[in-house]
Amino acid sequence: MNCGLQNIQDQIIACMLAENLRDLARQSIGSVSLFSALVLGCTEYSIMRTKPIGGILFMIGWMAGLMIVCYAGERLMEEIVSVGAAISESQWYITDGETKKDIVFILLRSQKPIYLEAAPIGILNYALFVMILRTSYSYMTLLNQTA
Repeated sequence: MNCGLQNIQDQIIACMLAENLRDLARQSIGSVSLFSALVLGCTEYSIMRTKPIGGILFMIGWMAGLMIVCYAGERLMEEIVSVGAAISESQWYITDGETKKDIVFILLRSQKPIYLEAAPIGILNYALFVMILRTSYSYMTLLNQTA
């Protein structure tokens, strides 16, 4: 029974940490995401023109970093949603009264999604990653047409 109480306290701490992380990272991740499409588009254009291995490695590294950040945002949203389901499937009804109160708050909180926001362009997830790749392709074709 202590294991269940510890898990609940861990979930409360995880929710608080997620909210703090979201607030701290909103502007910095947003700036990086906003300029990622431009950087990738220019790098793609450079690779098309000169085909340097350094440009290819730079682009792969930039895309991998961006993908890791978007994956973290996607994973955070999935984990918070699964908390409510895990509590519903547990034997919450055999805990003490204080734990039942905590469970109610956790269930209420798990209904509101937690996500990493990339201000001003949206939420960090796979859709944002695809949007940045599409935009970088658009920049690359624009540079290619104007050259």
